[in-house]
Amino acid sequence: MKMSDFLNRICQKISGILLAVMCILVFTSTLARIFGIGGSSLIWSEEASRYMMIWMSYLVIGNGASKNEHFRITGFIDALPSKIRRNLLICTEIISIIFMMLLVYFGMNIIMSLIKTGQTSPMLRLPMFIPYLAIPLGSLIMAVQLLISIVTIIKKNDEGVKSN
Repeated sequence: MKMSDFLNRICQKISGILLAVMCILVFTSTLARIFGIGGSSLIWSEEASRYMMIWMSYLVIGNGASKNEHFRITGFIDALPSKIRRNLLICTEIISIIFMMLLVYFGMNIIMSLIKTGQTSPMLRLPMFIPYLAIPLGSLIMAVQLLISIVTIIKKNDEGVKSN
């Protein structure tokens, strides 16, 4: 579907940029530490890299959902008749959507709390709601991808439904 492809492209591009920046940052920080360049000017790089890794992880979970690449044990599901398999896949996607929406809800509660308290990160002095925002945003993207997956399963004919 076009919406799924659009979300995948955006998330992949942002994650790719974050990965490149993170690699450059870690490499530069390591060189500075080895050669004693910059003193303590790069001590913030570990914190920045950690937050970039968190954002990358949450941004790409929707990609896995859209391509049905998340870990599953499919031996039992594949042995079922196609109609039962189809209904079971729809049920698992609905359960996953519910879980993702719970993550969105509780993630937003945490973010609101962080905004109220004004908590910042130790080195970057970054408002802590920014790193935590990855949780509800990534979960929402995955919920959308799972919803698109349900529509795709429903549109496919019964014989074409596979669990993997």
